[in-house]
Amino acid sequence: MQPSEPTPTPLGPWTREKRQWTVLFCWGLLVGSSTLLWRVARQAATASNVDVAEAAWYMVCFLTMAYAGFHGLLATLRGGTWLHGSVLTVRGAFLTRSVDLAAATVRGEIDDPADAGRISLVAHDAATGHRVSLNLGSANRIEFTTQELDALADAIDTARSGPPADEEILRVAARLRLFYRRPYPVGRYLWEDPPIPPLRRLAEVDEIDFTDDADRP
Repeated sequence: MQPSEPTPTPLGPWTREKRQWTVLFCWGLLVGSSTLLWRVARQAATASNVDVAEAAWYMVCFLTMAYAGFHGLLATLRGGTWLHGSVLTVRGAFLTRSVDLAAATVRGEIDDPADAGRISLVAHDAATGHRVSLNLGSANRIEFTTQELDALADAIDTARSGPPADEEILRVAARLRLFYRRPYPVGRYLWEDPPIPPLRRLAEVDEIDFTDDADRP
């Protein structure tokens, strides 16, 4: 009897309600850009003297709104993230990238922990040259659930025996697995430990408190 093929597991925080609101917002941008273009075209057709600077400004606004709406609509309707066994696939508005996490070099990245930067899991397969960057959330909040982080961790270390070259990769999998099981489940502490006050400083504080109590009548 042949083993059954693993089924793709969707990942990420997107829900049906969030997708609906995003689609409506993108449609609003497209409608707004079309209205703006119609206004510029009508003004150019009826006015005897066209202000070139104003028309150029309207065109820049139109192109910006149209691109944002079109790209957001494609990314929402087409985009997705899923695991198929140990293969992570991230599909965006135009491109689809896949990497086998069990064979790839995996590391964690954070843009700016002091300013709610993006928390990412980056996987690079040197054999195929494929690279995938998975956005896990911000420095304040990880958008993936415990089960999803566990699935990513299992995909990373499922076929690794743990040679010295893979110690850092195994550490990444362990941090994913332990994130919600440790104190301070905050995004900035996914790849780094929370700061611990120096013991000497704590001893100084205790000594000051003891001295103040002794001086009191």
